[in-house]
Amino acid sequence: MVILDIGCGKNKVPGSIGVDIARVAGVDVVGTVERLPFKDNTADVVYLSHVLEHVNSLVGAMEEIWRVCKHGALVHIWGPHFSCGLYTWSDPTHRRAFTSTVFDYFDPTATLSYYSRARFRVLRRELHFGFRREAMPVRGFHPVTTALKTLAGRVVEPLANLGRVGQLFCERTWAPWIGFEEIYVQLRAVKE
Repeated sequence: MVILDIGCGKNKVPGSIGVDIARVAGVDVVGTVERLPFKDNTADVVYLSHVLEHVNSLVGAMEEIWRVCKHGALVHIWGPHFSCGLYTWSDPTHRRAFTSTVFDYFDPTATLSYYSRARFRVLRRELHFGFRREAMPVRGFHPVTTALKTLAGRVVEPLANLGRVGQLFCERTWAPWIGFEEIYVQLRAVKE
């Protein structure tokens, strides 16, 4: 099984091939998500934690990810949610934030999927009050901050993620007041 952690930095998923533009500890291959140094149909699983908000072309990056995925490969994406403007726009390298609907444009069953040749089924979406990454936790937060965000997240996240209608209602109404820091999306590559 080939597992890629694209943009891994120092937080590489154990057992994966770490890809990043910087040569730091944990990086196995230097490269970018816009031009991955792998053959077509290589990856079984792909992780991208806070990477896609930096790219020039989201469509181009998704097409490159799709190219290296095998049919049925799982893709795990974390990125900044639009409702947390402070986090999203304080980083001068961020070019975008995400909603829960942005990856629908790559779903072959979606009305507007003609923008790209990349095809992914959206399997799961979650709004996160604080940063979470079950595969490998993001390091560097003060323990008190982590504890407070975890506690608040246990209250607001279940409400925000009450099914698809609940997520859309949350994003349209109260998410800007709460400021969800992160969105998580799980995709499955479709190659027919």
